[in-house]
Amino acid sequence: MSKHIKDESGRVYVERKPFYKKWWFIFLVILAIGGAFSGTKAGNKNETSEANTTSEVTNKTFEVSQTETTSSSETAQVEKSNFKVGDTVTVGDVVYVVNGLESAKTLGNYLTETADGTYLVVNLTITNNGKESLSVSDSFFKVLSGDMEYSPDSTASMYANDDSQGFWLESINPGLSKTGKIAFDVTDSVIAGPGTQLQVQTGFWGTQTELISLN
Repeated sequence: MSKHIKDESGRVYVERKPFYKKWWFIFLVILAIGGAFSGTKAGNKNETSEANTTSEVTNKTFEVSQTETTSSSETAQVEKSNFKVGDTVTVGDVVYVVNGLESAKTLGNYLTETADGTYLVVNLTITNNGKESLSVSDSFFKVLSGDMEYSPDSTASMYANDDSQGFWLESINPGLSKTGKIAFDVTDSVIAGPGTQLQVQTGFWGTQTELISLN
């Protein structure tokens, strides 16, 4: 509402409110602020949605990559397990031949060793085709069955070799071979299982390996 003011001369003036104090201007300002706030919320929501979408795509890509890697690994293992008992298996400069298998609850003549499960005894021949002497150890060998891994029993291996050292810390000179036995304390299901394999390697560090099917 306008305000009337009379001066000393008796003249009357009408005082008008500045436009920025009028109700319609204030109403427009409120509408503008509300619109800007709504736009900011919508923008944040869109950015969050885009970020979630990107994250989902990245996760799916990673899952596919993992599946492909696992598949490749399984394929490689299948390819390496084509060898069987009696085959000549070359791993670097070392040649392995599994001559035969036997099982026993106890090994040894005068002194004996009894298995917690059953001993799987692997008879094999190792040939050194390298240019230097090859130091052989029981640690060259592992028995694999599914996702389980079995290490040799060094004492039982010694008894399996008629109380001699067998392959324990033995050296094979270039061009020569040695035959011996390695004993593994395993379950009966591992001995009978169709997927049981012997892993052999090139040397102490096992930079190259091969798998030999034992069933």
